[in-house]
Amino acid sequence: MQEFKDRLKELREERGLSMKELGLKIGVSDAAVCKWENGVSEPKITYVLRLAKFFECSTDFLLGVTDEYLFADYKKSEGELGVRRDMQGADLFFEKCGK
Repeated sequence: MQEFKDRLKELREERGLSMKELGLKIGVSDAAVCKWENGVSEPKITYVLRLAKFFECSTDFLLGVTDEYLFADYKKSEGELGVRRDMQGADLFFEKCGK
């Protein structure tokens, strides 16, 4: 399984985003994203949740605990993300958290 730093970089690059673009989408600087991807620091849990929601994956996948993407059918060979519409649980979680 991949480490968080490697998984984050892979997800960002697969979507064609720069560090700055990803940072803008989740509310951090490009320097913060750079530090996470280089293993210099790790994000606070609030940013882990924002990243998981943005990439439509589980936090376990993002953190490298599992290789199961969960909320999506990930087609690596095609380089695209086919999101299933079974994310009600995730939507409810984020709604209750006020995010």
